[in-house]
Amino acid sequence: MSDAPVVERSESLFRKRLRKFRRLRRGYYSFVILLAAYGISFLLPFLMNDKALVVRYEGKLFFPILQFHSAGEFKPGAFGEPDYRALREEFRQENKGNWVLLPLYPYSATESLLDLEGAPPHAPKWPHIFGTDDRGRDVFARLAFGFNVSLTFALLVLVFAEGVGILVGALLGYYGGKLDIFGQRIIEIWSSLPFLYTIIIISSVVVPVYLPGRYQLFQPSLWLLVVILAAFVNAESDVHAIVQDADCGGSCLSSDLDAMERIMRRFHADRDACRELGRRGHAYAAKH
Repeated sequence: MSDAPVVERSESLFRKRLRKFRRLRRGYYSFVILLAAYGISFLLPFLMNDKALVVRYEGKLFFPILQFHSAGEFKPGAFGEPDYRALREEFRQENKGNWVLLPLYPYSATESLLDLEGAPPHAPKWPHIFGTDDRGRDVFARLAFGFNVSLTFALLVLVFAEGVGILVGALLGYYGGKLDIFGQRIIEIWSSLPFLYTIIIISSVVVPVYLPGRYQLFQPSLWLLVVILAAFVNAESDVHAIVQDADCGGSCLSSDLDAMERIMRRFHADRDACRELGRRGHAYAAKH
């Protein structure tokens, strides 16, 4: 009994591109570092913040990073939000068993450091390794949080625009007819609108809302910008063109299959002719 022929599994196009990308060492490792930094950036509220992670006061534990606590809860007679860096120094001097656990970098991106010497902006100096801006805000903290917001904003715009574009383009290409013509005209009219003037009109009608104390990714103004910018990405027309070319692609594939079939027939005919020529050669050699 002969062994069954081993059929090698074909490699997908994605795996080929991934293998080629891994050969580019600088590009591949840069992508890995960027991806790791982006993942870590979601932990920035616990790594870089002016709010304390844990506060122990009079035998009780408080978690200001998760819930707001007024200054009066830790210092009678005080009001407003507590300065946890100053509160930590006070607890150390009192030495009554109270303590404050701060993040690794106890400064936030929106805090104005008005207690520093001189007028802002301040030059880089420990602990502010990148200095402060003209409002006294820590530049390093703003860069770190801005990195997360910028990449997340770009990914949200991409996902939203491509998702809507694929859905609309697929519907227009699948149903065709009047829906296709009507949809294409709407897309052409929308694409011809000037971006700057449209944004000015929209901004005069819709007022962005900023909620203090809320993380940047949960601000309504961020999602408003995502929707507005994604609305001007022309993904619908590209996807619709791909869907419309499906019939042409099918006919081209059929013609290619016919050509391959003709080539295989010619190959089998040439193989039979070679075998016949070989038999005649052996017969001639046997006679002489």
